[in-house]
Amino acid sequence: NEQYIYKNFNSMIKILIIFTVSFYFLFIESVNGQEEKKSSLISSIDLGADLMSRYVWRGQSFGNAPSIQPAISYTLCGFTLGSWGAYTTISKQVTQEVDVYLSYILKNKAGITVTDYFFPDENLPRNRYFEYRDSLTTHIFEVSIFYTGPDKFPVSFLAGYNFYGADSVNSTYFELG
Repeated sequence: NEQYIYKNFNSMIKILIIFTVSFYFLFIESVNGQEEKKSSLISSIDLGADLMSRYVWRGQSFGNAPSIQPAISYTLCGFTLGSWGAYTTISKQVTQEVDVYLSYILKNKAGITVTDYFFPDENLPRNRYFEYRDSLTTHIFEVSIFYTGPDKFPVSFLAGYNFYGADSVNSTYFELG
């Protein structure tokens, strides 16, 4: 089991390194080589990692062990392309997730996101990252819309719909905050 944990942790790190290098060559070099002409072309790159006491997603707990959650994103003209992961190893239940997403945000209040969730699982023979055939994939694709109210009325709303992949029931998720 320790070999499996080590191998899959290294796989997740390799995927995040590939995304980081891709972001650098595709976006940073082109942005840094140009002068900013309009304020709407402001770009940013965010890179970080969180250490959480456990992995909880949409109210569901995935084990009682700490979770390492690295993330990277690039934002330009309202679009954000990013990747986020979660990895729990200390418990008997190894939980992993590697997501890629593309968001468009209007005036920092509302937007739409398409997310590719990937959940590696050693117990599934179809556990390949680049396997996208509906009957074999462990990916779940979701489209979501969200809204965040003004400071005077701080309400938020999210609606997500899983439309392809391992979640064959095409589930819908709503969140009000």
